[in-house]
Amino acid sequence: MNIRMLLVAAALALMTGCNSSPTVPIPPPTMISVSAPDELGYVTVVGQIGAAEWGDVVLVFNDNTGEGAMKDAASDGSFEVVIAAQSNHLLVIQIKREDRFSEEAEVTVD
Repeated sequence: MNIRMLLVAAALALMTGCNSSPTVPIPPPTMISVSAPDELGYVTVVGQIGAAEWGDVVLVFNDNTGEGAMKDAASDGSFEVVIAAQSNHLLVIQIKREDRFSEEAEVTVD
């Protein structure tokens, strides 16, 4: 086999091994509200219908405490995630879809 045939074979192997379909970015979660802290120090992060997609996992991270929580989105894309937080804590919210993550959305607890 000559060098030209080896180069063609290598190029074909690389092309078939790569996924050529474009990856659509996941937008950051929107249509989100956060309750005031309850008497036990928890808030509820609520995503309205369509805030996510069925099958998504919603991740919430309290930047002040390091605590995290997650929940599967409902079939209509809504979700409710309960996490410990106090007023003025920064919550970082992200959606995980299959093996990809959305951009982060940040919400400060009132």
